Amino acid sequence: MKNIEEKIEKINIDYHKITTFLFSNPFTSIKSFKEKMWIAEVTATRNIKKLEENKVINTIKIWRNKLIFIPEFIDLLS
Repeated sequence: MKNIEEKIEKINIDYHKITTFLFSNPFTSIKSFKEKMWIAEVTATRNIKKLEENKVINTIKIWRNKLIFIPEFIDLLS
């Protein structure tokens, strides 16, 4: 988990909010990410893209929804 936290610290986004949210929700959507983080959809999409580029999270598109998850966290839970 420290590896994930170090990657998040390197990205220029709110570290505390992101880690608290991602580790409290194993799977989430862009809509809930936007609402819980109190940010605009454009900002949410940009942050998700940064996290995905730095291999912190993965996304899966199911129908019209995009699910966001941390693969290492899911492995730990299973």
